[in-house]
Amino acid sequence: MGTSPELMCCFCPAPFKQLLEAVTNMKFDEEPNYSKLISFFESLIEPCTPLRPIRIDGALKATLISFSFPELDRMLQPAELLLLF
Repeated sequence: MGTSPELMCCFCPAPFKQLLEAVTNMKFDEEPNYSKLISFFESLIEPCTPLRPIRIDGALKATLISFSFPELDRMLQPAELLLLF
């Protein structure tokens, strides 16, 4: 390869350079070790656990209160069924 991995990835995080070096050093018919290639980027991935749990029970209660319309509730009640024979 004409351009070195250092020059090509000079502004990228280190795992990109590692990936480029690993891929360019592979033989044409060599099966890629995908788990190894993926592991290069594990340092860039932040854990998905939140720092503190998010409580939404208060927001749910406020939503229920703010959308409580007694007149609308009465209008939406099933009306008496009149049968005409």
